[in-house]
Amino acid sequence: MSRGKQTIRTRRGKSEKGSITLFAIVALLISMMLVFVVVDTAMTTRLFSKRLDNGNRLYLLAHAGTEYGYWKYVWQGENLPYVENNRIMGNGTVTIKVEDNASNIPDTFKVTATSKYAGKNFVLTETYPSRRWYPVSLAPYANTRYGSAFPWTLITGYAEGKVTYGGVPFLIENVGGNNCWNAFYMTGANPRTLKIPVSFYSVTEIHLLLNTFWGKSSTSPQSYIEAMGTNGAYYKKDLNGNDDVRDYNLGLFTNSINNNTTKQVYTNALNTTRLDKIILTLPNTFDNQILTSIQLVDNGSDTGQRLSLFGVTVHAGR
Repeated sequence: MSRGKQTIRTRRGKSEKGSITLFAIVALLISMMLVFVVVDTAMTTRLFSKRLDNGNRLYLLAHAGTEYGYWKYVWQGENLPYVENNRIMGNGTVTIKVEDNASNIPDTFKVTATSKYAGKNFVLTETYPSRRWYPVSLAPYANTRYGSAFPWTLITGYAEGKVTYGGVPFLIENVGGNNCWNAFYMTGANPRTLKIPVSFYSVTEIHLLLNTFWGKSSTSPQSYIEAMGTNGAYYKKDLNGNDDVRDYNLGLFTNSINNNTTKQVYTNALNTTRLDKIILTLPNTFDNQILTSIQLVDNGSDTGQRLSLFGVTVHAGR
């Protein structure tokens, strides 16, 4: 009996030891699997992060290339098409191509940048406006509100704020307050002058909403507009009554315009008041220069002719 019991105990002990060993082996295998999963996850994450980092680098390089191409064309005056191959930027290179895009979208150009980094390429294309409209605020210079007092009469329907006249955006200041400049409301001897400091690059046109109080038809102009820029860029436009400029009100004074450089952009329902737009096309001396000021000079009289300015917008860019 004792031997049988001993045999049973021996078998039971061996069985328990075998179970423990098996459990240890399984636990070790599970631990090794977990280690492999962690290592694999870490390697995958690192690889993904590296790929993501490289992707970011490629995009940023290409984006820098489009900005560089924009700068070369707009601010450095390069002719189109403009190409620069393998320009070194950071640890990579970028090839930049700038070309006219007017056949697809009027007044636009596009910049294509191909970046290269760590053996990979990325292409980015951006489209930019070649020219933009820039409405100029007259708030610092407005000295009257149309229709508010003598000699304003029969004013109806003029828009205020951000408006469009003749296909051009303007900013007429201020809703409910003074919204235009008029030489009549200035004091002192002639010339009565309004000088508007600006800073616009490569200006092609200046559009002015401009009429007069009263007005005279004369081959000897009583007023003119000046545009001044850097490096001696200068342009002067004489304002002849009944040609370039006329009275805001239909009546006994000047009523004609040339319908070329001066066009009517508004009239009220009774056709008694009107608003005209004068277009100044600047010479190419303003190309790649900065327009620094726009000046109106009035040599009329308080009972003869005084300029009245409602809005100014600049067309600028390459």
